Amino acid sequence: MTVSKTDPGAYRTIGEALAAAPINQAQMFYVHISAGVYVESVLIPENLTNMVLIGDGADVTKVTMNRHAPEFQAFQSGTLTIFGAGFIAKFITFENSAGPGSQAVAVVIQAERFVMESFLDSFISPPGWEIWPGNPTDKLTYVEYKNRGPGADTSHRVNWTGYRALEDAAAMKQFTVQEILDRESWIPHTGIPYTAGFIYV
Repeated sequence: MTVSKTDPGAYRTIGEALAAAPINQAQMFYVHISAGVYVESVLIPENLTNMVLIGDGADVTKVTMNRHAPEFQAFQSGTLTIFGAGFIAKFITFENSAGPGSQAVAVVIQAERFVMESFLDSFISPPGWEIWPGNPTDKLTYVEYKNRGPGADTSHRVNWTGYRALEDAAAMKQFTVQEILDRESWIPHTGIPYTAGFIYV
């Protein structure tokens, strides 16, 4: 499944592609997001499990939206909102273009998600994560692994049971493209740029 601004036969928006995606998947289901700027809010509902979005590069595939207070509460302002378990996104930038002085977020996570080998800018606050109404912190799983950038320092992150900052490559290997996407069976034929293992070793 492909989303593209120009390719014939491709979905034109991410939302259209997700609406056509199968629900309650036990295996990873991938969507290729071609280079371009997609102005839309992306929702991964609870029944879209194991969804994988793969862009052409964080510098060329961008999803952006301008949602902020007071029109939206912070937990409703995300450009990307995730309820479905097993969600993964790689080589994509998710941006909330609300700008300084606006209470807004780019990504809202209501399921297990791993943030790994990503660039985290200075707008990420030192605690890194916030409590959302009705979501107890002992029922979540948040994991960070070898992120970089001014917002990637984990020394002052939240002290929650379900949060971990990992440094062990062996523990994270199961979440690489090589392990979860059966890469040799389909990725080379698509022309999608990818790194099979870890980007930073």
